[in-house]
Amino acid sequence: MRTFVKKETDMYKEIIVLSLAVALAALVTAGAIYFRCRRIRREKNRRIARVLHEQDLLARELEHVRIEKQAFERVLTTRLTAAEQSAPQEDDP
Repeated sequence: MRTFVKKETDMYKEIIVLSLAVALAALVTAGAIYFRCRRIRREKNRRIARVLHEQDLLARELEHVRIEKQAFERVLTTRLTAAEQSAPQEDDP
């Protein structure tokens, strides 16, 4: 009977060790998932920030191009108007 009791307590110890191992594995898995999700969220935020920065740069460049276009149009209009005024007038019969 003594050997049966000893085996029974050894079996309980093994069950406790296995349950602790399963709990530890679950905890490690949950931690790994948490850190992976945090890294993915951080990378997503960086990508969003990069895209917004690129859009801002593009908007600035387009604004500069628009201002240059308006300036060229003004200069061209002024020169054409001046050329029309300085050109000899033809009389229509």
